[in-house]
Amino acid sequence: MPNFIEENKLVVFPPKKFKAVHFQNPHLAWRWLYLFFAWFVISILLGYYGELLVPVVPDQGFYREFIMSAGQLVFQTLVIGHLTKGRLIHYLGNMMTVSLIGALLLLPVLCFAWISHWEALWWYTGYFLIIVGVIILIHKDRVERLDLPWVITLSWILYRILLLIAIYSIGPL
Repeated sequence: MPNFIEENKLVVFPPKKFKAVHFQNPHLAWRWLYLFFAWFVISILLGYYGELLVPVVPDQGFYREFIMSAGQLVFQTLVIGHLTKGRLIHYLGNMMTVSLIGALLLLPVLCFAWISHWEALWWYTGYFLIIVGVIILIHKDRVERLDLPWVITLSWILYRILLLIAIYSIGPL
């Protein structure tokens, strides 16, 4: 466990500005384990939160969030892998941390909904949109800290927009 934490601390708590020393060979097994852990937690929390957003967002089953989160990793790797100049694994770690922060920020409202059984679709949707705005700002900050082009944040947003179009085009599965 100490190795897992040591190898991933810079993607969870990044320095103000990454320096060359921060990009020296991370232990890839620990980083991939972190990416898998973050993907799993994000998918579970968003899967449950998505149930609060029906019918604003079509109900497509719990597995949809697992596919969407994994798709984000693949999409960003394909679209911006060449822009990261050897920092792809660091970027992916930071990207998943940003998504994990967003998912964890949904947790208090999710717990409240479970306990209270309050059906306030407008409130859950509004809170979700606020969290989306927050994670976009955090993502932009992380990209700047990694000294990567700002277009990476646009591609991250583009993926989310393409997902929304796909979700509304396909409808319930």
